Amino acid sequence: MEQRVYTAKEVMDMHKLGRTYTYELLSRAAETGELFVVMSIGKSLRVRKDSFDAWFNDGCKGFFEK
Repeated sequence: MEQRVYTAKEVMDMHKLGRTYTYELLSRAAETGELFVVMSIGKSLRVRKDSFDAWFNDGCKGFFEK
């Protein structure tokens, strides 16, 4: 079965990001509903793979404009 979500750790490892930065990114996406889809399952965050990959491949639009 194909993986459809990333964990926060997978996002960190895949893009060589620090823990704080990764959770800032995921929290911002979850709060605003923009960037990509983040789901909170209990205390865990899951990132919908297709939305994250599309956002990343499009140059991370929206994250650097604060």
